[in-house]
Amino acid sequence: MLRATVTRTESERREHFRMRYEVMARALRWVSPEECLEGEEKDEYDSGQALSVLLKDGFNTIGTARLIFPGPIPLPIYRHFRLIPNEEIESKFGRILSLAEVSRFIIPKTDRYKHHELTLLLCKTLFSICVERGVSHVFVSIDKRFFRLLNLLGFPLSSIGSPEFYMGSETIPGIIPIHDLLERVKGRKYPLFKYLKGMEKAA
Repeated sequence: MLRATVTRTESERREHFRMRYEVMARALRWVSPEECLEGEEKDEYDSGQALSVLLKDGFNTIGTARLIFPGPIPLPIYRHFRLIPNEEIESKFGRILSLAEVSRFIIPKTDRYKHHELTLLLCKTLFSICVERGVSHVFVSIDKRFFRLLNLLGFPLSSIGSPEFYMGSETIPGIIPIHDLLERVKGRKYPLFKYLKGMEKAA
């Protein structure tokens, strides 16, 4: 059965770290394998500022992602990108009351599912977590091709800064308003609106 859940045990957290290692260190070489201990890719955010999600097919982990919340360490998007002024961001996307940043969004290739199907399920799970935690806006920094895909799927993802070569590709810093996401999506792509509302599977 296909499902996405928040990691709650140490064993689940290690599954998340191992998938990051397999994809980001071994397959893509975006992170040096020599820096990863015990076949797990971790960074400074994992010790207290991040929440991770596993996408599972039965007992097999087939995807993962994490949300980073504000804390002692500035969010990655502030450290690696030149963003437009905060006043401009809020004038376009609403007042920022609470932030989170999506990070380590990983879905390896599989023949069993369409890639966008897995992407939608992970996105829906992250959206639900943000709603539960009162997050008003989500930051992302993603490859330009994935940026385009999310917009094609119907997500109101907008650029908020200059693209940079980061993590192996041209990467765009972006924002998705969570506080009015459903209303924005309803006017852009109604099937996605129904999916996020839990009414039916997305087309």
